[in-house]
Amino acid sequence: MVGLKRGTTRTISKIILVLIDLFLIAFSFYVAYYIRVNLIGSTKYTLPPALPIAHYSKYFFALFIIWIATFYYEGLYTKYFTISEELLKIAKGATIAAAFSALLLYTIKVEPSFSRLAFIIAYILSIFLIWIGRIVVKGILYEVGLQRDKALFWGDSVELEWFKRTIEKEKNSGIEVIGHIKNGPAEKVKQIISEKEPDLLIVGGVPLVEVKKVENLAWEKGVEILINAFNHALNPLELEIVEFFGFKSLRLKYNLLIPRNAKLKRLLDLLVTIPLLIIFLPVISLISVVILATSKGPVIFTQARLGKDGKLIKIYKFRTMYSNSDEILQEFFKEHPEMREEFEKYRKIVSMKDPRVTPIGKILRKTSLDELPQLFNVLKGDMSLVGPRPYLPEELTIIEDVKDIIFSVKPGLTGLWQVSGRNTLTFEERIMLDLYYVKNWNIFLDLAIFIKTVLEIFKGEGAY
Repeated sequence: MVGLKRGTTRTISKIILVLIDLFLIAFSFYVAYYIRVNLIGSTKYTLPPALPIAHYSKYFFALFIIWIATFYYEGLYTKYFTISEELLKIAKGATIAAAFSALLLYTIKVEPSFSRLAFIIAYILSIFLIWIGRIVVKGILYEVGLQRDKALFWGDSVELEWFKRTIEKEKNSGIEVIGHIKNGPAEKVKQIISEKEPDLLIVGGVPLVEVKKVENLAWEKGVEILINAFNHALNPLELEIVEFFGFKSLRLKYNLLIPRNAKLKRLLDLLVTIPLLIIFLPVISLISVVILATSKGPVIFTQARLGKDGKLIKIYKFRTMYSNSDEILQEFFKEHPEMREEFEKYRKIVSMKDPRVTPIGKILRKTSLDELPQLFNVLKGDMSLVGPRPYLPEELTIIEDVKDIIFSVKPGLTGLWQVSGRNTLTFEERIMLDLYYVKNWNIFLDLAIFIKTVLEIFKGEGAY
């Protein structure tokens, strides 16, 4: 916002977010009590009317402090998040705050009795209401300039380019990309800092001696320098600090290579896949009938892919191409020879309509429903719900240097590549994301990818 300093706009946006969160927490309790008293009813306990705040005002003040303090601890007022990451942070913060709140209410023995069912409903409602409310409010704050930090990128690397595109897509994070200096010297960066006055300088693949040259000016102008360390000798994303003979040491981490993590991941796959198959069985049946009625060929297309330990597996997909797709592709290259280079880069036809794809196949790909049969691959144990997408055998030579790491885990039905741009990413960027996943896996990462997969399906971006 014109005329206001960065610190002032940040303070105003924080206050607005706190007030919105407070309102939505209170509203969640109001709705929960309305449901409990007026819709469910029938209880042996004496419950207050639907609006509980008047009866519990002194307790709600303490509860609000707990919730806001927990949200602050989780970085919801100070850090940058994607939409899916913010949902996870809100869920985590709400869970911790609800647990402390429940303990407080139980300890002080609130009278009249506080409905446990209403409390649970309010807890669940609060997560989604706060998430949706923040999406709307942060979008407005971004548009009016109250929550918009200007970011200047410096450096030339696959990772930094992917990072920049991710930020550009996530307007809700509050960052606006104002420029990218790929190969410029420190003097050029200093000139642009003086002219455009960015809030952030995000660096990747630039020698530290060059970064030091702009440090003084950045300090003077209040520019925060963030070094993206992917291309440096020590990548913090791949390291953890451990005690070794009384000294702090850095150890390379590969989270999914820990046996207990792999077993936990398999258990979660089964717990989620079986219900999903039951839910989607009518959809799978309907799609099968439509495919049979609209083009010749089998319903299910099986393809040899590289699975765990590099072994060949057969993955199942709904057929989305004509049976003579190879012939059609060669004819297409004769008419459009310039497209061969794009196909080799992305392993897909991206910038033009793919002539091999059937009309129903285009819809299935756009919605990712063509991959529903891979739930059976997960059930068999060939694949996982989340992981690196399975590679083609002919792609083995391209990933030769990192194949042992990637093939140490099962391929996934969805993964970081799927939710980070999919077919708009280069093959090199896909490899980078797969390596990150194997080294940094945790349950919350899988949950974030799964949530974002659902959002990407509704948007239909990056699917061809």
